[in-house]
Amino acid sequence: MYKILYNRSMDAADWLDRFRGPTSYGRAMGFYFDENVDQNAARRLRRRGVLVATVEQQGQKSAPDTLILARARALGLVLVTSDVDFEALHQEVLDGEGCTHPGIILVRPGISAGLLAERLERLTEKVEGMADVLENNLVTVG
Repeated sequence: MYKILYNRSMDAADWLDRFRGPTSYGRAMGFYFDENVDQNAARRLRRRGVLVATVEQQGQKSAPDTLILARARALGLVLVTSDVDFEALHQEVLDGEGCTHPGIILVRPGISAGLLAERLERLTEKVEGMADVLENNLVTVG
């Protein structure tokens, strides 16, 4: 089992409940930036009119990965992270009956903020009107 999925006061069924039920993905794709991704990319995307929220803005700095992904789901935003632990979390959510997540974009080391912003903006243009296209998917950018 993924080692930091839940705290000691929460059993496995409890944390998976955060990923069940209806979702609220809008028509426009937006992103939820983890603290380990260059925040300059988030600022560039905002200037270009792309919806972006960050873990810091949401009061989740240093929060457990499960809570970060659950917040992305609640906001209806695709998670952008460079934390490879989300690969295991992605699979655990998929293995949970009736569980979903809004999508995870895993950023490989070395990509510049400018290139990341460009690729994410291009993605939003390609999937315009289909914000849920990444639902339950993990995509690598780098």
